[in-house]
Amino acid sequence: MRKHILFLFSNREAKVRKGVINTIKDFSDKNRNLDIYYLITQHADHLKEIVRDFVLKYAEKGIVFVAGGDGSINEATNVMANLQTETALGVLPFGTANDFCKLHYKKFNLDNLLNDLYKLKIAPVDLLQLTGDLQLMGDGPDTIFNDDLALIQSTYVMNVASIGLDTEILNTAFHYLYKFPWLKGSAYTFAVLKHFFALHTREYIYSFDGKNHQIDSLLAAFCNGGFYGNGFNPAPSCDLQDNLLNYVIAPKFSHIQFAKLAIHYKNGSIETQKDKINIGLLNKISVKAADGKAFIGNFDGVIFATEHLQIDVIPRKIPFAFVGDYSQRLITDQSSIID
Repeated sequence: MRKHILFLFSNREAKVRKGVINTIKDFSDKNRNLDIYYLITQHADHLKEIVRDFVLKYAEKGIVFVAGGDGSINEATNVMANLQTETALGVLPFGTANDFCKLHYKKFNLDNLLNDLYKLKIAPVDLLQLTGDLQLMGDGPDTIFNDDLALIQSTYVMNVASIGLDTEILNTAFHYLYKFPWLKGSAYTFAVLKHFFALHTREYIYSFDGKNHQIDSLLAAFCNGGFYGNGFNPAPSCDLQDNLLNYVIAPKFSHIQFAKLAIHYKNGSIETQKDKINIGLLNKISVKAADGKAFIGNFDGVIFATEHLQIDVIPRKIPFAFVGDYSQRLITDQSSIID
């Protein structure tokens, strides 16, 4: 059992309830053999700074549990992957949608998680790496109107990257949350309903397996994890250790066809629809619009624009802390367990 454990809360999502902190304090007081910290971020980039400092100090002796949504997990993932650390990453569902956490917790309870810490298992997981001139356009309702966001060349992705309709839906959801923050995860559902009546497609060229495939696409998802978009499940058979990504490319549909597909997309049965959509496994794929112009996409809830996107699977890039039996079922290679 690693001794140094940090519980890192993002204050961007919501104020952390006092009861949560008290629960961690009580556990720490009863387990003096563990060096337990808890911190709440105070400003933009604070999460990255905290993770970097903790990683540099404790390395393979530490675990960082990020209590936030997919965006917070993405920030921590990139810091740890770029530092090539042996510090383990864990996740707690304290964000808005918590899609990546849906893989790990069927029903989350903080007390149960703390009690299971002594039985956690650490094993390396794959990441996706996105490469291209990615112009960031916002990662939440507080940044969606920011015109001074960064241009990046590459990023790691723990969960899902996508283009097309779901990015348009995410963008609308951010705007809803800006106006009506009390909607929380329901903002995505309302955004889906809005876009249902305007199903726009676009011609993309997907390059994989040595061939170009031009497809008039409604959306495409490239998945390391299984869930995104407040519980939609494009990759029910995802494997975090297989050096492969699950891809789903949906062509143009009628409204009735789309409604039927959305049900399968939501309930985890999308893989039964192989006769209607393009679905499979790859270790890399590239995408560009057929007209050569820029298109928008998103990764772990961060919206971007680009003219070309390369997606590669980076095998077993960072150590991950699997807590509880439900999460540990995701360790498909038992020989990879570090401790």
